[in-house]
Amino acid sequence: MVLPEGMRGREVANAVRAVIPKLKVIFISGYSSELAGRSLALQPGEAFVQKPFDAEALLTAIRRCLDADPG
Repeated sequence: MVLPEGMRGREVANAVRAVIPKLKVIFISGYSSELAGRSLALQPGEAFVQKPFDAEALLTAIRRCLDADPG
């Protein structure tokens, strides 16, 4: 969610989606889902996982993204 030089995860995802429109994205952050979720507004094909996370949480997020239709 927080990247160098003021970039944010959403900006990176949008830039890559300009090239790959059906890209699936998992946002990972040490911030709580409530704090990150306020500005995140997940779209179909996106998921959020809070650090630290276990394998099950990551696999669930991957499955949710793969099963979603991004439109």
